[in-house]
Amino acid sequence: MRRRNIPFVCAMLLIAAMLACNLPSPSTPSATEVEPPLETEAPPPTSELPTSTSEPPTAEPPPDPLVAVHQGDHFHIYALDGSLVETRLATGMDTWAQPNSYQVVGDTIYYVDSGGDGLGGNVKRVTAAGVEDLAFTTVPNLVTLTFAVSEDESKIAWAAGEWGNSELWTSDINGGGAQLIIQSDPSLGLEDFYVLETYRWTVDGDLLFSWQISGIGNLAYFGYSSMYRYRPATGEIAALCEAPAGGGMPCWSIVSDDDLYLVGTCMGESEIPGVREREVSTGIETVLPLLPNQDQSGSAAYSPSGSRLAYAYVRGGMDDIDGYIAVRLNPGGDPQSIVSVLDGSFRNIYWVDEDRMVVQGSEAEITRIYLLTLDGVLTPIAEGELIGLIQP
Repeated sequence: MRRRNIPFVCAMLLIAAMLACNLPSPSTPSATEVEPPLETEAPPPTSELPTSTSEPPTAEPPPDPLVAVHQGDHFHIYALDGSLVETRLATGMDTWAQPNSYQVVGDTIYYVDSGGDGLGGNVKRVTAAGVEDLAFTTVPNLVTLTFAVSEDESKIAWAAGEWGNSELWTSDINGGGAQLIIQSDPSLGLEDFYVLETYRWTVDGDLLFSWQISGIGNLAYFGYSSMYRYRPATGEIAALCEAPAGGGMPCWSIVSDDDLYLVGTCMGESEIPGVREREVSTGIETVLPLLPNQDQSGSAAYSPSGSRLAYAYVRGGMDDIDGYIAVRLNPGGDPQSIVSVLDGSFRNIYWVDEDRMVVQGSEAEITRIYLLTLDGVLTPIAEGELIGLIQP
């Protein structure tokens, strides 16, 4: 009988068993395969990001405007704290320039160069880069020139006014597309001392203008005899408040930015002094209560929101007056006097925001520009005539 090699056989069987243990079975995934999780399984937990405890960023308030002041042959531009920022030429501007013979749009100043006498001349455009003549607006001597530039500076309207011969024109800002809108016509029934004057462009591209009593107003107040709206899209002219036949009051100081209200600051037909607000759509007027010492009313301005109304008034006559500024804080509320000046008056009111105004005040024959807060604090900015606010 042949002898078998038992140790060799055992070793071979042991190696085969070890190899069998390392082979994948039909029910066991290989080392390179991963079983997908069951649909009912929850995904493995992940670490959560820490919750931020910081406040969301707040919008930066807009920068304060700059103040344009006319002084002799120059415009001086000041910050609200009275520091001088810039100087520009103002050659030929009248010292006692009437409203709508100057205007600030953005950072540009427009004004009528009449040679200093308030009659004749043309509109000039003044920027930090220099001065430009808008020669197409030129009117002859002894003719009043008023103008209005649209807020986007794409259009201009100008009116040449003289007794019995008055014209209103519009064009683009460089004179292209000039068009005569309206001119004096005896059939309108207006006396010959009415002249056309511009007021302003509306946000939707219409033009507000006035048939104005020539020379209306004084140092304490200025106003318009009427107010009309011209719609370039249709050529239509509609009255917001018609000019009274043969003259009359009140004189309308402003139209609200939304064109819904007019504010009259002269005596009404009753000859009782006071300020009245007229709703354009209905013609209904609300007369504000008279305040102590309110003999004549003057410049007026709505706040940026339109809810607050400020206006100037005076006690006394031309040679002996004291000036005041009143504010009506809310529609339907009563006005309150917030500041006064002896032997002087206030005019040219511009709101900075809902709580601050820049105003012009004259005291003892010195004209100053002030920052005014609702608590009646006046902070001097400069001397001169207030032209408007420049947006930096």
